Amino acid sequence: QLVAIHGAPRALRCDNGPALLSWPPWLALLLAGGLLVAFVLCRQTRAALPVLVGAVFAAGFLSYRQEITPAVRDIVSQVSLRDQNVELRGRILGDPDEEQRFKLRLSGLRTFADWREADGMVLVYRSATQTNVVLHYGDQIECSTVLRVPESAANPGGFDQRSWLARQNIAFTAVLRDTDYCRVLGGGGNRLTALSLRLRRQIERALCYGLEDEPGVAGVLMGMVIGRCDEIPRETYDDFQRTGVLHVASVSGLHVGLLALV
Repeated sequence: QLVAIHGAPRALRCDNGPALLSWPPWLALLLAGGLLVAFVLCRQTRAALPVLVGAVFAAGFLSYRQEITPAVRDIVSQVSLRDQNVELRGRILGDPDEEQRFKLRLSGLRTFADWREADGMVLVYRSATQTNVVLHYGDQIECSTVLRVPESAANPGGFDQRSWLARQNIAFTAVLRDTDYCRVLGGGGNRLTALSLRLRRQIERALCYGLEDEPGVAGVLMGMVIGRCDEIPRETYDDFQRTGVLHVASVSGLHVGLLALV
């Protein structure tokens, strides 16, 4: 709930919370270790269960403190939570060849001074007109952009982008426009993931073969077979919703994949 309210992952201030959260991590580690030793010594007595529960609680508390305490190099610790112009360095996670957005795992950040090391992730949206540089999964890039704080839900019960991104430890979004500086510094990334993305693109081309004049049919096939529901025409998607058969596109892709594997 705290993360959902504040919207900034790994940036909650423990000094503003309950007194329990102000405990230093070393104290929780010492408590967990001491209780674990006590459990080993008294495991044949009635006190064993309460001691074990206490050790698990202390270990869980230590993990929670580790999660909510921002690292020194975390982007949330280095910049204020507001819209601002910055330059970023990082590695692309995702497939910008197919989507208009990707996650950027940061390695460097510059505001007004020199470059400094940074950690964290930013969700980057590519402008439809951004064609001055070709981006691929795993590319190490350097770019200038505007960091933006995700918006909360405008209406009660509506989609809350800030909370959704906070659960992924993402505090900022950015837009990469065609006028923004961007260059590729090098490649990299996980080879298995890169191979999977190449295979997916080959499958998409195979599904569209012979259906160049029927993009709607090709979009439905891609949605059912490999889960690319964004290619389904809007009117067809609405028809699926109204007739209650949207699960055909959202679930059966897994079943088709298993059958194809067999």
